[in-house]
Amino acid sequence: MLNKLTSNRFLAALEFRDYRVLWTANICAGAASWALIVTRGWMVWDMSESSLYVGLVTFLAMIPRVLIPPFTGYLADRFERKKVMAIMFGLNLGYTMFLAGLIFSGMTEMWHLMILAFFDGSARAAQMPVGQAIVPNLVPKNRLLNAVALGQATQHGARLVGPLAILPFLTWAGIEWAVLCCSVFYVISLIQTLRIQTSSKGVIDKSKGFLSNFIEGIPYVYKHPQLVLIVMMAFFHCGLTMSFEAVLPVLSVNRFDAAEGGDFSLLMMCIGAGALVSVIFLSGITDESTKGKMFLNLGVLSGVA
Repeated sequence: MLNKLTSNRFLAALEFRDYRVLWTANICAGAASWALIVTRGWMVWDMSESSLYVGLVTFLAMIPRVLIPPFTGYLADRFERKKVMAIMFGLNLGYTMFLAGLIFSGMTEMWHLMILAFFDGSARAAQMPVGQAIVPNLVPKNRLLNAVALGQATQHGARLVGPLAILPFLTWAGIEWAVLCCSVFYVISLIQTLRIQTSSKGVIDKSKGFLSNFIEGIPYVYKHPQLVLIVMMAFFHCGLTMSFEAVLPVLSVNRFDAAEGGDFSLLMMCIGAGALVSVIFLSGITDESTKGKMFLNLGVLSGVA
């Protein structure tokens, strides 16, 4: 069965055992992350009935993705990458268990959610670049592009899997059980990460500190105008377009008369399904000029939508 799957050119990287293990860890972690965004968003809406607070908590969970990666990129080059990933997954697991305990006890306050969202976002932001950096050590060069494409599909697929997994809990059981479901995802991610056998470290001048190594990377970006353009487009797209997630709870209530978080979860699942279909379609494009045009056009269409 595995041989049949890996013979498919879209799944070729799954032939390699450690990459399969990492892939499983990443999809479970991504599912937990998106499920938590839905759960947290509905909790905040239920407590405040304010999109402002939903946006603030979501912002606190997402802003670490801007602040943390430069530091964890340094850690990924300095230390064993799978150990760094395992530590971050352990922190995510501790966060979800603590949040579930707060909800079960009935002691949850808005400031709890704000602080915990930033903590969870920081651990997740620290894990993601490390997980990407380890990939070239797990597959040969001729399978690297496929591994990267599968990784992107995993990120968007998790946006479908996570909300789908917690849908029955939000609809019939309760928010606390949805959070515990996220904990299960993080347990799987942690176990799978510890099963990676390949050693992976980066190349870094250990005589220099974080700041020196970070500064050395800045000229590289500015020497490549295409890279600057991509970074700026991604920054403004994520900062402006993706902010619609803050209004999804109020949209599900006012337009769809949602009484539970299930409808909010369904909306997020639809976004994830659309993103996954797009990634699969784009993975078949090999012409570089076509890729650039698609990147620009889809960025504009996303903003219009």
